[in-house]
Amino acid sequence: RQELPPLELPADLTVRDAPAGAWTAVAKVNFEGTAQYQQAGIMVYGDDANFTKFGRIAHSASTNSEEKFEFIYENNGVARNDAADSTANIPAAFPDDFYVRLTSDGTNVIGHYSTNGTDWTLVGRPAPLPANAKIGLFAFSNDATGNPVAAFQNAFRCRTLHLEAHRVFDALVPQLVGERALAVVSPDPGGVKRAQ
Repeated sequence: RQELPPLELPADLTVRDAPAGAWTAVAKVNFEGTAQYQQAGIMVYGDDANFTKFGRIAHSASTNSEEKFEFIYENNGVARNDAADSTANIPAAFPDDFYVRLTSDGTNVIGHYSTNGTDWTLVGRPAPLPANAKIGLFAFSNDATGNPVAAFQNAFRCRTLHLEAHRVFDALVPQLVGERALAVVSPDPGGVKRAQ
């Protein structure tokens, strides 16, 4: 087990509320850690002492920093960071573009990574969701070796609930418009279809 410095989360962490019940959040990431402790990925955040972060991290001080994926659960400021919570070192030729996925059953969360968005590899052990769970993306370093650069795409693909609002509008629009002509204007072609 490697001792790491205490994790200091960035003050400007961007998060959104985690959905109630079961959910999945996926992000495509472009990142390679070039200095020790540079890392990027996705996390479930309760507060600075209660979170789970899952991502790719450069964990060695060598010139060609070794990288791995880790799924670190922190509870009341104590990190669970055992060998079972990380992969072995990833190959030097591992692609810079990859996917990270958090999946929750509403109580616990697990993390997977993929190089193609189809075939997924589990990392670590399930972790309980913190109170007031939020989902966020991160890219930071725990020391003064410079800020890592990461790009995220398709962030926060969460389960969608389709609400059927047309029934409300079907009843309300005739009351508001009466016998007058009605024009529907939409900035995108899909809007016309939705208006029909």
